[in-house]
Amino acid sequence: MSYFKVTFEEFYKIINPLTRNLVANMSRKAKQHTTCSTPDCNKRTGLEAAHLAGKSRPTITADIVRKMIGKKDLDNGIIEIDLDVFLQKFVEEHTPLEKSIKILCKECHKKYDKENNVEFNDVINIDNIEDEATDEDFKEAVLSTMKKEDIRAIVAKEVEDFSFSDSCFFANVNKTKTVWWVEPNKDKFNNSWLLLNNTEKREVYLFKIGTKLSTEKLKTRDDKNNQYKLEILTEKAPNSFKDRLSGIDFKEFYIKTVKY
Repeated sequence: MSYFKVTFEEFYKIINPLTRNLVANMSRKAKQHTTCSTPDCNKRTGLEAAHLAGKSRPTITADIVRKMIGKKDLDNGIIEIDLDVFLQKFVEEHTPLEKSIKILCKECHKKYDKENNVEFNDVINIDNIEDEATDEDFKEAVLSTMKKEDIRAIVAKEVEDFSFSDSCFFANVNKTKTVWWVEPNKDKFNNSWLLLNNTEKREVYLFKIGTKLSTEKLKTRDDKNNQYKLEILTEKAPNSFKDRLSGIDFKEFYIKTVKY
């Protein structure tokens, strides 16, 4: 995880180029099959990604940060935030693209902003953008958007014994390390389900944690005594699921791989 402890203004400066280019990349994919979205305007060149009125990038960013850390902490000036989680939520706010974006030509974009009193001038040219995020950056951001609820629904269709009422812990492959980063509650980990998702391979590994687990070997979070800290290595899956911190291999509790 990439944590920042900065003011909101500093955080916005840090993520502004990345979010700008994420929007450009997402819009460019849509642009391949469309023209300016204004009725009777069929221009295919010089297109821009126009955020809808009330959904500018600063507004979306502030809303995400407020929900992640709470309004009180935001008002205090200094925020501490996980960049990976923020980017996941930012992409979600633009999926599908029409949720926040209109594809417009330059002239229609100016007209739209004027008619809707859009004050933030955000010109994102999707035909040509300097210093754009790489395809790999975009891919990582998109892959991280697969949520726990999505995976649970997929597993529930494939595994008869799986229930939404059961305790369940979930992780995507970490963006900066080749591990699944899991922090399960100590009181709920035994007899729970563990779902380790690999979006790139489009498969999730399913585990049923039994009482035979030697929990005394597991590491505990320094700041939260009621949570374990696991870093399960991805490199040998599905033959091995070793926790890097404790050395425990969760292969013993592996049930099956569910593809989607």
